[in-house]
Amino acid sequence: MTTVYLAGPITITNWEGANAWRELATETLRGKGLGVRDPLRGKATLQKRLEGKTFEHGWNGDGYKDLAGLEAAITSGHAITRRDMNDVLNSDVLLAFLVETERPSIGTIMEIAWAYLANKYVILVMSEGNPHWHGMVREAASCVVSNLADGIHAAVIYAEGRDDD
Repeated sequence: MTTVYLAGPITITNWEGANAWRELATETLRGKGLGVRDPLRGKATLQKRLEGKTFEHGWNGDGYKDLAGLEAAITSGHAITRRDMNDVLNSDVLLAFLVETERPSIGTIMEIAWAYLANKYVILVMSEGNPHWHGMVREAASCVVSNLADGIHAAVIYAEGRDDD
């Protein structure tokens, strides 16, 4: 089964901005028989703590403030980096949703670089003028599209090797 990793800004947005597109992509991709890896899985506690705030608001540079025990351990910078890198390397496709951002997402750029280095199929959803619109970022992409529907469709075409819609 082809697996798609859902990359996109988290720290520089809020829960809704980080999660809504992922829920739609997950439902659509799974409906087409593809596997999905979502970096927001297991982070419902953060959703509650950051209600109405950006993820960045609760971040202290190493992890999320006011978390303890296992929650603190799995949201540390080290844990997030290792899990996300493992997920990217064990996926077949990286789908990066980069619209509606005012500045680059460093974590997403790292995920794109890991995928590129591992020769994964990289789909970028963005348009010219986006803060991620950089020659090196575009060069790491297998394709660049301007909307999520096209990005999802590109992942399905890659996975199935055909376009039968």
